[in-house]
Amino acid sequence: MDSRLGRLRALMRTVPFTSQSFLGLTDYLLKDHRKFYPWGFAMNGQTSRLEATRQIIHMLNIEHIVETGTFRGTTTEWFSQFGIPVESVEANERYFAFSLARLSRFKNVELALNSSVPFLKERIAARPELRNLPHLFYLDAHWQNYLPLREELQLIFNCYTNAVVLIDRFYGGRRPWLWI
Repeated sequence: MDSRLGRLRALMRTVPFTSQSFLGLTDYLLKDHRKFYPWGFAMNGQTSRLEATRQIIHMLNIEHIVETGTFRGTTTEWFSQFGIPVESVEANERYFAFSLARLSRFKNVELALNSSVPFLKERIAARPELRNLPHLFYLDAHWQNYLPLREELQLIFNCYTNAVVLIDRFYGGRRPWLWI
């Protein structure tokens, strides 16, 4: 237990201290399998979606992956295996802290604590040199009371010349998904 407490203290120095971030780090340190793979695996364990995404990344020579809605980092971790830069944004402090701890060993992964639209606006303003590189945008930050899809798509297609967008769960409730 002392090693877990020490690890928790070290991780707490990397995230803003709130009750939610503390809970997220505790979730991570308890290593509950259900918290790491709540729906089976990356992209909810749907192997056809994983394979189609893998083919898109390889066939289109994707150079950057941007994910909105990190949740617990399952899909982010899967994206990291391609060895290209992966940026993911999470608005929930608990999930952000969990994912930050989980993904800290991956040097090609950057996480941000923010909502998707402000994150995309900041990314566009701060990194204009990336606008022409092949990007995969995996949009998964859509819940019943937060549906920024229209704004996300406008930002992406107005500012990136070489973007592929995959949309997961574009409305609240059931878990339909749409590929664009």
